[in-house]
Amino acid sequence: MSPTAAARRNSTFRPGRHDGRQALTSGSHSRYLGPRWSGDGKRIAFADQTGRLFVVEVASRKKTLVARDPAELTLDYQWSPDGQYLAYSLNSVAGLSSIYLWSAADGVSRRATPEFVNSQSRPGLPMGICSIS
Repeated sequence: MSPTAAARRNSTFRPGRHDGRQALTSGSHSRYLGPRWSGDGKRIAFADQTGRLFVVEVASRKKTLVARDPAELTLDYQWSPDGQYLAYSLNSVAGLSSIYLWSAADGVSRRATPEFVNSQSRPGLPMGICSIS
C-alpha cells in the first residue's frame, strides 16, 4: 500500500493544544476541516469535505456525528463561550439555510430559526446573532 493510501485509510485528527500530541480520531477516509475548541476545552468540533459536522470529546476520544449538510457544503459552526452548545448552519434540500443548536448535555440538535426562512450566521458576530432574510 502506498504511503498516500495508508494516510487516507488512517486519517487522524491531532490537536496541538496539549503537551505530547495524541491522536483523537482515526480510520476515516475523509479530510477533517476547521477544528474549533469548545470554550471549556473538553470538545473539538470539526467538519469534513462531505459536509458532515462532528464533535469529539477529548478525554474519551468519542466522536459524534452532529449533522450532515444535504448540499455537502462545509458547515459554519461556533461554540458557546461555556462549551455547552454548538451553533451551526445547515442547508435544506430546498436550498434554505437554518441555524441549529447542538447540546453537549444531551447530544440533541434543535432548530433555532424558522424552517422556511433563509438564515445564516455572520463571521465575527457574538454567539446567537444571525442574519435572517
